[in-house]
Amino acid sequence: MTTNLFNLNLQEVPEADYVCYSFKIPYEPLANLFAKASDFKGTRFFWQTPDKNVGFLGFGRNLLKKRGNWSTEDLINAKQEFFKKLSFLVPEKETPILFGGLPFDAENKKQAPIWGELAEGCFILPELLIKQNHQQLTVVITARNHFKTLKKLDEFIKEKMRLINEMKERCVPDFSPSQILKETEVAVPHFLKAVEETIEVTANKKSALKKVVLARQMQLVGKEFSVEKILLHLISQQPNTYHFVLEAKGQAFIGATPERLLQATDTHFLTASIAGSIARSSNEREDVTLGEKLLKDSKNIGEHQLVVERLTEQMHSFIKGKLTVSEKSLLKNRDIQHLCLTLKGNRQDGFSFLEVIRQLHPSPALGGVPKQAAIDWIAEKEPIGRGLYGGPIGWCSLTEDVGEFAVGIRSGVVSDTEVQLYAGCGIVPDSTPEAEYLETALKFQPMIRGVKE
Repeated sequence: MTTNLFNLNLQEVPEADYVCYSFKIPYEPLANLFAKASDFKGTRFFWQTPDKNVGFLGFGRNLLKKRGNWSTEDLINAKQEFFKKLSFLVPEKETPILFGGLPFDAENKKQAPIWGELAEGCFILPELLIKQNHQQLTVVITARNHFKTLKKLDEFIKEKMRLINEMKERCVPDFSPSQILKETEVAVPHFLKAVEETIEVTANKKSALKKVVLARQMQLVGKEFSVEKILLHLISQQPNTYHFVLEAKGQAFIGATPERLLQATDTHFLTASIAGSIARSSNEREDVTLGEKLLKDSKNIGEHQLVVERLTEQMHSFIKGKLTVSEKSLLKNRDIQHLCLTLKGNRQDGFSFLEVIRQLHPSPALGGVPKQAAIDWIAEKEPIGRGLYGGPIGWCSLTEDVGEFAVGIRSGVVSDTEVQLYAGCGIVPDSTPEAEYLETALKFQPMIRGVKE
């Protein structure tokens, strides 16, 4: 891979605050490249769709100013400012992206210390980005334009290309088995009591609350947890899910979530309703029986229907014409299966992708019904904040109003010696504390397996 900016008919350094240069590289699995990029630990992010056809790997300097309390309004402003100040150095114009996560509840200050800088949200405009589209990889180099001459700009790009070449030539490292020293389910009596109180309030006909999603935590303490190893495990173990990593200094938020919050194309908005769950079985006949049981279970059907009704109502505000709602089906992952359907409609003028994200989050599958009352109840009843768990995690284009965010579940936050996992369950009048405890125990399994195996 070589470049010479003088061959691009550039007479001088563009008058822009940022410059962007892109080129293609031979394909290899994006997760392998993440593992090879260990020199950039603390600056990386990873994202891949369930079909593994679209992915992003970012690393190196974050070109956004460091800040806390990220909101969709901040993202909209950052995107608008950046768009005015960007110059492409090659005709293909492969664009950089913004990637990151928003907190579940920005008003909740009871965050666990392990979240560190991630607690209030984190977004990255990466200096180095590898974009995957099916079996094609494109590197996008973005830089603040402080270059006085074309020669200085050319030298900068060649240095970044050298780093990419060196990274690709490395072997995927071998990882030692995880050593778990302590495994603790956090505040179980508190969780069971909160479930009881939530069942009581949702069953009260005078109460506005119809459903609340409560979460609890599991803490794993060990030696030298490897984010790279966990990601590779999750990709091999958890099909039909989005896989993601978002790193800050000392922490990484990582998960394998089945749930899309919103995808925006040039023409459509797409979301999904995933709620209600039951275990899988290694025996095919038993697995089918479990799935049929879920499809007929009144508690899970009712819980899922609340999500469908709320999302349908919300989506009608953002689309024009007919909302297409799929048939209810089973979404099967390795450990658990869910009731699932998708919703899709033509975009209505006047609603940006990020504005719709703001209005949809949290979905009834992670917050409850009605939204604000459920958020307030969760903040009161859960002993610690959720950080990025249950929040939007994903990307948006910097030059178009497109992107995709998933819901940050089946996830945890990782430091060198500690992992804190989160799992939630929807509480409705038909719930029981024992059943919800077992459901959350089941939902811990994908991440426990990813850490341990």
